[in-house]
Amino acid sequence: MEAIDATGTMDTPGPFLSKLAWIDTDDLQKAPWNFKAAATDPELINRFKASLERGVTPLQAAEREEEPGVYEICDGNHRLDALCEMGFKKILVFDHGKKTLAQRKELGLRYNGDWFFAEAIPLAECLRDVIEATDDTVIETLSYDEPELDRLLAVLNIDLNTVDGDDDLLGGADTKPEAGKVRKEKSVKTVECPHCGKAFNL
Repeated sequence: MEAIDATGTMDTPGPFLSKLAWIDTDDLQKAPWNFKAAATDPELINRFKASLERGVTPLQAAEREEEPGVYEICDGNHRLDALCEMGFKKILVFDHGKKTLAQRKELGLRYNGDWFFAEAIPLAECLRDVIEATDDTVIETLSYDEPELDRLLAVLNIDLNTVDGDDDLLGGADTKPEAGKVRKEKSVKTVECPHCGKAFNL
């Protein structure tokens, strides 16, 4: 295993990770307890590979305390599969050192969990700006297919004067109009974000 220390020295590990390391794919194992759904959609898998070709973040890994020399992926099962299919023989990982099963699961929860919901308008603006600044092939490297992109980008065409607060954009609390005020009628379509599961009313 070739190691790169986070602080530039081999004796003093960084505060958040012990080291970056290139590990042979033969020494890496997927976590059987991983809670993210297995990738089965061929189109999504191909887009995921195309995304990795534009840049890969290191996987989170830890050596199994009960199986020395074997490194378990705590966050990155799908990336490991894709990179192996793409012919990689070594993978860059954040090596968290020797960990128990419970400690590896904790790492998975910390790094693989969804901490925050996506806000509809900032997400749409990010998508729009990335697409406008690059060629059309970037669409093939995103996790959204074209119909999903169209639905997510549609929030940018909403007249905010017809929306009673953020709740209408983000799944809609049952808000009541102020006395004497009539809410403008609008056509509403509910769209679920494929990443966070949040429902958006368009």
